[in-house]
Amino acid sequence: MMARFEDGDLDEALRHAIPLGGEGGGGPLVGLRLPAPRGDLAIGAGGGAPSVFPIADGLRARIEAVYRRAADQLVRAERYDEAAFVLAELLGEGEKAVDLLESKRLFARAAEVAEACDLPPERSVRLRFLAGDVDGAVALARRTRSFAEAVDRLTVRDRQAGEGLRALWAVTEAAAGDYGRAVQVLRPLGLKATVGAWIDAVLADAGPEAPAMLALKLATAPDSFAAVRPLLEAILDDDGPVGPARRANLGAALTTELRAQSGNRALHAAGRAVARAVLRDHGALGHEATRTALLANLAHALGGPLRHDLPDLQAVPAREPLHDAEPRVHVVAAADCGTRAVLDAAALPDGRALVALGEAGAALVDRTGKVLTRWEQPADALVLGPKGQRAILVARAGRATARLARVDLVTRRAAHWQDVELARWAPTFDADGWHVATADRVYLIDALADTWRALWSLPLEGGLVDLAVDEGGLGLLLAGDDGASFEAWRFERPGLRLRGRVPLNLGAAAPPLAAARVRPDGEAEVWYAADQRLWREKPTSATSSGALADLVVGGRWTALVRLLEDGRAVALLPAAGASPVATLTLAGARAVSARLDGATCTVCDDRGRVVALDLAHGALLLDVRI
Repeated sequence: MMARFEDGDLDEALRHAIPLGGEGGGGPLVGLRLPAPRGDLAIGAGGGAPSVFPIADGLRARIEAVYRRAADQLVRAERYDEAAFVLAELLGEGEKAVDLLESKRLFARAAEVAEACDLPPERSVRLRFLAGDVDGAVALARRTRSFAEAVDRLTVRDRQAGEGLRALWAVTEAAAGDYGRAVQVLRPLGLKATVGAWIDAVLADAGPEAPAMLALKLATAPDSFAAVRPLLEAILDDDGPVGPARRANLGAALTTELRAQSGNRALHAAGRAVARAVLRDHGALGHEATRTALLANLAHALGGPLRHDLPDLQAVPAREPLHDAEPRVHVVAAADCGTRAVLDAAALPDGRALVALGEAGAALVDRTGKVLTRWEQPADALVLGPKGQRAILVARAGRATARLARVDLVTRRAAHWQDVELARWAPTFDADGWHVATADRVYLIDALADTWRALWSLPLEGGLVDLAVDEGGLGLLLAGDDGASFEAWRFERPGLRLRGRVPLNLGAAAPPLAAARVRPDGEAEVWYAADQRLWREKPTSATSSGALADLVVGGRWTALVRLLEDGRAVALLPAAGASPVATLTLAGARAVSARLDGATCTVCDDRGRVVALDLAHGALLLDVRI
């Protein structure tokens, strides 16, 4: 190899070159691969760090000098790809390889090398955008959540290009249903028409993001106070279970805007009214750290007497958290029912609910059960988007085929999307995408695209038992061919890097396995059954009576759906708890669906009952009949 380099035979020398390693316990290291020539000069084709062995300092220095001379020769010969190969693959200097290609305006190739060298994703996003691969740049930014960093990097070099990527970022957030974030992203560009249209759409719907948008409306259009006053009063007077949370959201948004516009009289008027309402909530509901901090911050932003006259908030006793209180017991009588079966239901942050009614479609209902909007698209299951503003309706169209429709809860429009093969899917999606699985592969699907497009995929090693997703991770539970061996996989989000594979021999236990699920952090939830008893082994032993109908896990909670002689019971347990902290009994039910979304458990059944339970304090957030 050295002879080829020194003789100037660079083509053959590069095919036989040995990558340099780092420093080991015995001194410098050099990479050791099987002594076969490369078929091509692909960067990163080695599949990770090569095997290494120690070498003398002098030999390493000599090899490094030879490589650097070769890189200089290749640059002078305008063979930039090969020069980048030497820098990235042989010298381990990926940053310099990307810098070289970018300096020669080879943006597409530089982006490929940046990804192969596992450089920060925002660099690849910026390079793809400069190369004209706008779709690829946006897809990568979504999957790695690197829009903000990429926009900053791009704006430093090219302000116009940076503003273009910022606009695409805002459109992506709005398409996913996160209008608040979309507005905040776009505001620096001063595009008032687009921002105003998004704000007005959310205010007209009065949905989950209405409080934050109301503050933005007053900040961008102070003369609109009279127009938004009815909505402001509705939020202040909302005596439902989600009223305090809506007022808190409005107070937090007003605090942010007041800090930027202390002289805005409309913001001050709204802020004073909200401060009084939140103080009333504090007296009625007790001390909570978040509410106390909100009042202090809002009073400081408003200034004046309120800043000095705020009472001692710590003196008010707090409501007892659900996990510290006596177990909550809720019973719904058999005669207390609706008129149609509800297959799935999701409580929304503003007190409304989205319900799936099978072939009868889907409906948006308020907290009294009144149908606000009905869609004819069939729905057996619901997939919620960010902030509860978008949803995907899933209807089984065959043994492995699902019919999908997308719903915009702000504009109240729904349309058929795709008919695809699906085995399992996550109950939520976000701007990053939607995690689904077929029999042999798991995908991250672009939930915003018109076509069925995968942003990422991975072949499965065994049958998929369960998948779970949250903001920080993706968990998979796979079963071996023997039916007794399982493996839990954990991926880190964003980026979807595999961080762990834990083997589980669940079939070795004497009692029969009742159900197994996985959490987003890769922790398996396993329940066994015998003699009408259920119990779990990890993380602590917990028991429950009655046969198991379903097992749902989410966040820090577990929901057991048990068979009763006449109905179903849903028991809620903390992930590390030994006994249920709340039980909901639905007399007469034969089919029950439960879902855990954040701090809410929503339960529905075949008798038209929809009940949502607050997992913080055990209060009923929703109790309606369809």
